[in-house]
Amino acid sequence: MENNKKRRRGEELQQAIYAATLEILENEGYDAVTFANVAKKAHTSRSVLYNQWKSPFLLLFRAGRDQVIRNGGRPLSALEFSLDSTLREDLILLGERFIENGKRYPKNFLFAYYSTRVQHPEYLDELTDMQISTNLRIMKEILANALSRGEITHLPDEQLMLFPIEYFRYYIMNNPEKLDRKFIETFVDGVCLPVYMKKS
Repeated sequence: MENNKKRRRGEELQQAIYAATLEILENEGYDAVTFANVAKKAHTSRSVLYNQWKSPFLLLFRAGRDQVIRNGGRPLSALEFSLDSTLREDLILLGERFIENGKRYPKNFLFAYYSTRVQHPEYLDELTDMQISTNLRIMKEILANALSRGEITHLPDEQLMLFPIEYFRYYIMNNPEKLDRKFIETFVDGVCLPVYMKKS
């Protein structure tokens, strides 16, 4: 008789773990997302989880990102910007992609993510470094193209480069109902362009 409890590996096991993680988050809340609870629901061992993720938070982050992609989201890192575009168009495209992905995250995910950023920054060192690196690369490309086109006279410092992404992130967490095309255009026209186009 075939063994119905055949050992799962690779993608099949990972998806079972992700599904269990998000189910616990939605039904029981972030505090219940522990390796013990996830392992039990996914019918695997805690050692499997410990070997792949440093903390339940990092597991939750990967599970959330996986769901975004599976629901049709596209990572910011996949954005392509053309020299034939404009700074305004590129910033609006960035905002639309960021918001589009933000609305695809699982229920309660963003609240758990941002709460953890404040309460447990030690979980985020590796993740934050990775995100900042990706976000800076995107903004440097956008602004370097604008510099090449003569739209701006200099590259701003890294803090100003990251400001649009941090702003969109704040609103996704606190006022997602306000996020639409008009909101993005107003922010880009009223804040980003005046700051970036200011002469040094």
